[in-house]
Amino acid sequence: MTGAALLLVDVAAILTLANLLAGVARRFGQPPVIGEVIAGIMFGPTFLGSWSTVLFPSSTRPVLAGLADIGIVLFMFGLGLEFGREVGKDESRRAAVVAAGSTGLPFAAGVLLALGPADTGHHSDGGKLGFVLFMGTAMSVTAVPVLARMLRDARLTDTTIGRLALSSAVICDVLAWSLLALATAAAGNSAPSRLVALVPFMASLVFVARPALSILHRWAATHPRHGMIAVAVTLGCALVSAAATQTIGLHLIFGAFLLGIVSPRSATEAVDRDLRDYANRASQLLLPVYFTVAGLQLDLRFDVSAFGLLLLIIVTAAGGKLLGSYAAARVLRIPGASAAALAILLNTRGLTELVVLTTGLQLGILDQRLYSVMVCMALVTTMATGPLLRRVWKAPVASQHSVDPVDGF
Repeated sequence: MTGAALLLVDVAAILTLANLLAGVARRFGQPPVIGEVIAGIMFGPTFLGSWSTVLFPSSTRPVLAGLADIGIVLFMFGLGLEFGREVGKDESRRAAVVAAGSTGLPFAAGVLLALGPADTGHHSDGGKLGFVLFMGTAMSVTAVPVLARMLRDARLTDTTIGRLALSSAVICDVLAWSLLALATAAAGNSAPSRLVALVPFMASLVFVARPALSILHRWAATHPRHGMIAVAVTLGCALVSAAATQTIGLHLIFGAFLLGIVSPRSATEAVDRDLRDYANRASQLLLPVYFTVAGLQLDLRFDVSAFGLLLLIIVTAAGGKLLGSYAAARVLRIPGASAAALAILLNTRGLTELVVLTTGLQLGILDQRLYSVMVCMALVTTMATGPLLRRVWKAPVASQHSVDPVDGF
């Protein structure tokens, strides 16, 4: 079989298994991303052993990695586009308080874990400071896309707790991506030059890219037949922005995410809608490839000592997130059951955590063993969200989509 033919077979197998397992996950009340991640793991050495290299030989892996990079760039760009929409003015103060607790305590716990005597696997090439910052960041992540889907499935989107959870998660992730950028810049010996190069890059996004895209979008608003030109150029800019941060020495996800944040939103609703739609569709198609590329580097055949490390990391990550979120909610005088539900929702890690962890592995901040353990933590905490939420949240949300079940919240 030629290399091109094998590549097509690989992509077909990835998309088929990922969508099948996503459907299975959905039937069991889990986010579809759980099924897609498990599909990626199944293609790796954890399940296939040495057969993994037969199905995915070295000749096809670089092409798959390229497709995976495009998928994650478009996903991060779409995530950046959404970040300006989710935090309403009425919820911003309370969301900021909850996000401070939900980020601060798990970040501190992760830093202590990285500095402590426990055998965390340590960094491979990233340097101690980058590793410490990275561990704190990895413990404090909340997956906004997965959380939004869970809220929609539970019919909590239009409730006070749903709006507050989503607004808080958005702020949490802004903080987390900022901290991850610092961890990435601090990794290795060229940290000062990376930080210096980041300043003119961000200035060019704000003072050059944003005005130029705004002009383009306004032109598209007056020429509806050419709206796809604005969409194509903007998506192309996302790829170029990602390439720029990769060249600087940061990860490509930051360039795409930052361009999504600064992209104009008010020029035309039609272009805005098409832009988000195309970015989301393309990323959904290619993200299973991203999970497979990650799964090929993942070996969950632990030795006994790794289970102790896994338990320690789960307790640190979940404990810090739950306690920090709950305490912040109680400071706002949110009732106990509602505060517990909010904390459980913010403990959702999902796709965002996996992106963070894979970035750490690619940059040499994490070694293979710690990466595998922390992926397990991300899966466990995300899968636990639905059952725990159903256990503590007794409001009849299934029959009340738009009625707020937590008056006085």
